[in-house]
Amino acid sequence: MLSSVICGPINHLLQSSPWALERLRDFPESVLLIEGIPFPVRLRIRSDGYFIAALPEDFPVVTIFLPEDVAARFITDRNSLFSSIRIAGAADLAEALGFIFRNLEWDVEADLASVVGDILARRITRGGKTLAQRIRSSTERGIGNLREYLVEETGEIVANGDLAAFGTAVNALRDDLARLEKRINRL
Repeated sequence: MLSSVICGPINHLLQSSPWALERLRDFPESVLLIEGIPFPVRLRIRSDGYFIAALPEDFPVVTIFLPEDVAARFITDRNSLFSSIRIAGAADLAEALGFIFRNLEWDVEADLASVVGDILARRITRGGKTLAQRIRSSTERGIGNLREYLVEETGEIVANGDLAAFGTAVNALRDDLARLEKRINRL
């Protein structure tokens, strides 16, 4: 069921990316399994490069393991999301899928333009990008303020500089103790 639902959006993105379809055509009937979301998703690559839902008993050629915080990373930092995804199985298909999903982009403005017109779609897209940037900026400032509060006000978290200084002091104390031990042994 979930596999069928996921095929629609992925195929929509592929429709506007002929280069991706061309790469997927090299792997007809290959099954991939996506793990790390509430329900595993099995997809089969058709001969035309699009995806369809695979049967539960179909053996996957490639398994994609998503991190637990996939939704948050998708919204805030897609680069860290793609670097944290693990892919196991056939190397050539895994490499092709990795390349495709890293470079596949949704042309939101084109989809909106077919519904509301070009000018309004452009304005909505610009407004959405501005809003997303402001949310990201506000979130970063909020996290920075929380970190500062936990470090400076409550002392719940140790500052990086203090931790490094403590490590240096421990190393110096260890060295001094070793020298003292040698002196005592000489006496």
